Amino acid sequence: MADKAAGKLQQILSQRQNHAREVTLEELARGLNRVVYLFHDELYLKLPDAGFIPRLAAWDDTDASVATVLQSWSYGVRLRVMVHRQLLPSLPLAALASVPLVLEDHRGVAVQLMASNCVTWSDLVTFHDCWLLVSQKTVMTAMAQELCKKNNITLIRQES
Repeated sequence: MADKAAGKLQQILSQRQNHAREVTLEELARGLNRVVYLFHDELYLKLPDAGFIPRLAAWDDTDASVATVLQSWSYGVRLRVMVHRQLLPSLPLAALASVPLVLEDHRGVAVQLMASNCVTWSDLVTFHDCWLLVSQKTVMTAMAQELCKKNNITLIRQES
């Protein structure tokens, strides 16, 4: 009997792989049924309001939508967030760099975050066709700049 249950769980988890569930901030604020975590390994949030990302970066669990995201992470569910391109420079880079999420712009182009003071070739070698958000004071080595051009990595400096 225990083997059957383990087999069923394994089947559910394998079916869960690569299944995203599109959610809204309102749904997150209401909370998600735990069954969602059985059948989806990713939540996809399109164009949240400008205040959500800083609250998420601060791990503010007093916000119901952030609390739901934190709960989803405890179930091993990833978060992918679509942010409008114009908002990228205003993102809280340092705080957001430690948050386990995937960012993309409103056209689906990946957004990579680099919170370090210096960006080198080795930091960027795996990046292609993406935005790279760095702080105003970040220094880029010559090889990193060359790699950005070669791999179509567009640099965005964070607003101060």
